[in-house]
Amino acid sequence: MSLITQDDIEKTLHFQFDNDADPIAAWLVENSSAMVESYCNRLFEQATDEVVTLDGRGDHTVWLPRTPVTAVSSVVENGTTLTSTQYAWYTNGRLVRVSYGYDHPWCYKRQSVVVTYTGGYATIPFDVRAATAAIAAEAFKVGAAFAEQENPGVNLERIGDYMVQYDLERAMATLTIPDGAKDILKNHKRVVVA
Repeated sequence: MSLITQDDIEKTLHFQFDNDADPIAAWLVENSSAMVESYCNRLFEQATDEVVTLDGRGDHTVWLPRTPVTAVSSVVENGTTLTSTQYAWYTNGRLVRVSYGYDHPWCYKRQSVVVTYTGGYATIPFDVRAATAAIAAEAFKVGAAFAEQENPGVNLERIGDYMVQYDLERAMATLTIPDGAKDILKNHKRVVVA
């Protein structure tokens, strides 16, 4: 799942990669997207009829990971399919168990609630894309500085048509989300109270 494209990184860096599908850019796209989703505690890209299995914790609410939720087509609790009057869902991912119009606890059992739903953004919000591109650009800069070191950690070297590949993963292990990106993402961060 990618929140950005190589083009987003190139625009942020004011730099163009040598290849249209550059492997370094692909790595930056994948890892910066994963960092943002992890930091925000949510999945952004839209999925239709996604099936998730959740733990029932004996309280009234379980949380769907992909928001905003736009439809819930099926809820099965401990093997029993619920009717649409037996649960209520909200765009923020909250799924509440209902009985006779009142909140009712989900069964207390691991992997007992199976939900089929549609959630996420059809188009990733601009601010999320901008923050993710900023993280990727920072990672690129860290990698470039790493490559300029005297012993940067070469993990591939080829003589014919000369090629060298650096151990970027080691350099990226020290990368954190910049404060500016955190400020942008704070409105998308999902906080779940257990």
